[in-house]
Amino acid sequence: MERRALYNSLRMGWLIDRNQAVESWQVDDYRLLTPTDLFARLALLDVHIDKNTFVNLSDDFESPEELTDSIANDHQLEGKVSDQLYLLLFELWRRFVPEKMSLSLFCDELDHQIFLYDTAPSQDNHEALEYVINNLQILLDENVDAGGKPHEVFARVCEGCANHVENYLYDYTAEQIDGDNIPYAAELLDGFEKYVTDKKWFSLLRARVLGQTEGQEADILIKKLLKDSKTAPELDFLFEVLEFLVQGGNPALFIEAVKLALHHVKQEEDLQEILNYSIDYFHCLDREEKEAQVLRILEARKKYSLEALVKPSDPAIAQLLALFR
Repeated sequence: MERRALYNSLRMGWLIDRNQAVESWQVDDYRLLTPTDLFARLALLDVHIDKNTFVNLSDDFESPEELTDSIANDHQLEGKVSDQLYLLLFELWRRFVPEKMSLSLFCDELDHQIFLYDTAPSQDNHEALEYVINNLQILLDENVDAGGKPHEVFARVCEGCANHVENYLYDYTAEQIDGDNIPYAAELLDGFEKYVTDKKWFSLLRARVLGQTEGQEADILIKKLLKDSKTAPELDFLFEVLEFLVQGGNPALFIEAVKLALHHVKQEEDLQEILNYSIDYFHCLDREEKEAQVLRILEARKKYSLEALVKPSDPAIAQLLALFR
């Protein structure tokens, strides 16, 4: 992980668990410090500069990382002290020479906007995040146009981020679909689908978008995803498929997905998840008798630990399968 991303990750982890053993400089929000504070902290490291000196110094370098290495070498700073220097210079660069946008600065801004959106969502945060996501697509496209390979270009950007960018793009796009912002969700898929590594998740999002207007095309895509899942099953993914299909999807495909998921159940928690989806399925179809039968199966299993192993011969599996005949 890149150095700025490493400290972003450390700070986010510390905000979740304040009992972690960290030094204050490692988790400070440098965006909240005044320029006076930043230069004073540099002085404590025996680096005595002001704004004008800093701006003049930056003319000779392309990134805060290059500037840090130069000053650290001149002052023989290593290890943690070098990292303290870096975090201070990085923030000064972000404020005073934003026109020299390095990849690390871009990734830091992406991490920052994701953090704000997740912790204190507002209309302003949404617009700022949308702006930086749009710039991410431009950055990726420009590098591919210059000869880079899509997956390699995307991986390079991800290395500079504390957040798992691919997972976040999936969640963010799914959120747009949930909020009926279908045109923007389609735009996100058009922009990023070619870059991600685990394409099946984004294909599922594509099916959800198609399901709004092109139900038959959505069914074709889901059928392909289920076929592919037979060779590389992933229960979490199948649960997402069931979540989509239970809300008015093709009943035949829902049954196919249930059967496939049941075939790969390992733990009690997985089986109960499938039972819950089945309850919702029969409820949506107004099949009250079958809904009640699944409820009874589920109720009878409440005594089991969710971590308990489930054998393929478990009677509940056969009972549930019988209800779909």
